[in-house]
Amino acid sequence: PMPIGMPGGGMPGGMPMQAAPAAAAPAAAPAADAAPAEDAAPAEEAKKEKKKETYIVKLVSYEVAKKINVVKEIRAVTALGLKEAKEFVESAPKVIKKAVPVAEAEAMKAKLEAAGAEVALE
Repeated sequence: PMPIGMPGGGMPGGMPMQAAPAAAAPAAAPAADAAPAEDAAPAEEAKKEKKKETYIVKLVSYEVAKKINVVKEIRAVTALGLKEAKEFVESAPKVIKKAVPVAEAEAMKAKLEAAGAEVALE
């Protein structure tokens, strides 16, 4: 956010401006989800006519024995810190993300369920 506000910072100012959005995308989503997220824009237009194009991904509950794995997946999906992700999981049921494209929502659900979470798409 900081380099974007710098007017005409020359070469050093220009480089972070271009790198910041690219670096932010993998941090917000795992590398596997980065590609579907980029391809989702044209696909969303086609899906608008057929069915719901975005979902709300909600953590319903989790297996106590697999809590650590669920916390790790929540961190990967939401880019929260360890403490925040742990509190998030413990406060289930809770909305993980809103307005998630269909493919990304289903991938997220599959990963979280594999980790031991019960996930609902709304």
